Amino acid sequence: MLQAMLQGLFLLGALAAIIHLLQKCWHLRLQLLATQQELQHQQQIIAQTSANIHNGSLQLLTYLIREVQTHELPQQEMLKHLHSVYQDVLANTQNLEP
Repeated sequence: MLQAMLQGLFLLGALAAIIHLLQKCWHLRLQLLATQQELQHQQQIIAQTSANIHNGSLQLLTYLIREVQTHELPQQEMLKHLHSVYQDVLANTQNLEP
């Protein structure tokens, strides 16, 4: 009788441990999913920022280089374009900050 009670208590303890481990696994799985979603979101932000810089700032810099090589670009116009590039890069890189 005592042996059966001890076996029952041992079984209950083992089941409690298994349930606890399953809860831990479930919690870790939820954390993993949340981390994967956050990583995917960050990758989308980086890709969008890269595209914005490429389609804006880099295109303008390419234009300025070509203009300087082929024509004499007035200093004020050059400064205006460079300021625009600076503002564009600044605005895009602020999206990368957490």
